[in-house]
Amino acid sequence: MIHKTVRLEENDVEYIEKVMAERKIGNFADALRFIIADHKKSENELRAIFRSIEKNQDVLLDVANTFLIHYNLEVCQPVQLRESPVIKKSKEYRKVRMDHLKQKKDWKNRREN
Repeated sequence: MIHKTVRLEENDVEYIEKVMAERKIGNFADALRFIIADHKKSENELRAIFRSIEKNQDVLLDVANTFLIHYNLEVCQPVQLRESPVIKKSKEYRKVRMDHLKQKKDWKNRREN
């Protein structure tokens, strides 16, 4: 184990102490290790999310490209200039879904508090 002396801002110490109290962690070093491990876990989860987004984006691009080639379409219609009814409906569905997920999260947070 390595021994280091560090300088921390007061709000950083307060945060570490808050984690200690919430997680019932006995000492400062263990709280720091917990925070670092949690940060690493979050980082890995974000990487997985971005990989998934990238994969889905590639699939959608392939599908769109297939339609363009199959129907010999060569004109680009930017969504900002001319939005199809399907895109409008998709945005509405997404908004409803996001609102529902936010509501579920809020309910869960209320129950935990």
